[in-house]
Amino acid sequence: MDIRQSVELFHLLFLRNFSERVERNLYSLKGGCNLRFFFKSIRYSEDVDLDIHTVSPDTLRNHIRKIVRSKSFLDVISAYGISLEKVSEPKQTETVQRWKFLIKHSTSAQEIPTKLEFSRRADKFNSEFGIIDDEIQKTYRLLPLGVSHYGLRDAITQKILALAKRTETQARDVFDLAHLIGFGEPKLTLDTISAGDKLLAVNNLVSLSYQDYQSQVLEYIPVNYAEFYTGEEQWLKLVSKLESYIQ
Repeated sequence: MDIRQSVELFHLLFLRNFSERVERNLYSLKGGCNLRFFFKSIRYSEDVDLDIHTVSPDTLRNHIRKIVRSKSFLDVISAYGISLEKVSEPKQTETVQRWKFLIKHSTSAQEIPTKLEFSRRADKFNSEFGIIDDEIQKTYRLLPLGVSHYGLRDAITQKILALAKRTETQARDVFDLAHLIGFGEPKLTLDTISAGDKLLAVNNLVSLSYQDYQSQVLEYIPVNYAEFYTGEEQWLKLVSKLESYIQ
């Protein structure tokens, strides 16, 4: 099992435990894990990102502490060859709560970092409940897992807003957005996004380089797919596709 799969398996085992503790209408999986688990993205996600609703920061902190300290959770991840080496809580505010983990897989001595982040959004998106992609669950020999997550329209909207508003623009948002808009749906009406945010998204999009794409995307996709996405020409095609879509 490679590093990316070890992290993904840890994410899935955590989400199973979390979903058993917190009601489905109180959280929503988003970002790279949402794309990977529900929209067949080939890009592995480094971290788990969720929105949390109603649950207070103290209550959420207690939930996470109970999970990562519980013998049952530690025994489960151990059964899959994973050990949790270190846990920290670097950010705990009213709007964002973040945990950092160092994990190991039994096939390697390397400590692997990953993060868990919860956000409390001022804007409202509609989540839906779904079963994680069957092929992913079969890969790790997991029982079916249901998780609340954002649907296609909201995932697209959030990726465009990420391009517009992130402090540091990320090439992975470009790859993710291109994947979502090619997922089999016609162009969605982006009437919930202001003209100003669309302009910011496009300006930030074209500011990214192929080198950004290499480090943030190509290192996180399976080798057998890499040849189809490698090369500056492929990157420029993605950028052009998204410029046309957003404008």
